[in-house]
Amino acid sequence: MNERIDQFREIFRIKLMQADSDLSTLKAKIDAKAETAERDVRAYLAAVAKRIQQSEPQAKAARAEVEKWANEQRTAATAAAAALKAKGETVTLKARADVSERYALALPIHDDVQFGAWAALGDFGRTGSFGYFTV
Repeated sequence: MNERIDQFREIFRIKLMQADSDLSTLKAKIDAKAETAERDVRAYLAAVAKRIQQSEPQAKAARAEVEKWANEQRTAATAAAAALKAKGETVTLKARADVSERYALALPIHDDVQFGAWAALGDFGRTGSFGYFTV
């Protein structure tokens, strides 16, 4: 009986030593991965920053093009609204304002556009005018 207990203790001691060794190996792997992961993240961050910096001129050009288009649209809308106003077509003006509001709410590309639609609606309710256009 004593011999079986000694044998069990020896097997248990070997298994504990193996588990300790496995844990030490695992800890070393984790530490190595953490060091590698940090380097990888820093390299990826540098690559993303470089891409952002490289795409900045195209973004500025696109912003300028969109701003030019928006100014053209604003001028055309002002002219169209003035023509409608001259004819006394307030129903059509209101319908155009409703369409503009739907676009501004559906495509919130820029907060100013959305705010402009809400402000125009609010102005119409209070004063009967759509910002640039008076009904």
